[in-house]
Amino acid sequence: MPQMQYQYRIQVQTPMGMRRGVLELTLGGPALTGILTVMGRREPVEGVLNRDGSCTIYGRLRAMSKEFVFSAVGRVDCQGLTLTVTSGRRTFQVTGIACPRTEGGTA
Repeated sequence: MPQMQYQYRIQVQTPMGMRRGVLELTLGGPALTGILTVMGRREPVEGVLNRDGSCTIYGRLRAMSKEFVFSAVGRVDCQGLTLTVTSGRRTFQVTGIACPRTEGGTA
């Protein structure tokens, strides 16, 4: 499977309110890699994409003085994504829509 790059405008529902960001993903075969940008931070993510569009994504996010390791399960395709993110005992919902990439690589 050739590698495909997608960029999603995401919304993360947290106990502190809605946070917006960008998730850039490179999908190729079962491997999934990317960059999560939220709350002014850019962090790498990686995971697995199944043929049916279901996925598991792992990463970490630094917010203020804390670092959160997370895992996310859900669905991703060329139009959007829905994920349930778990970090420790906390669970967050993430939704996103695919957005066009400009030549510079950002929307």
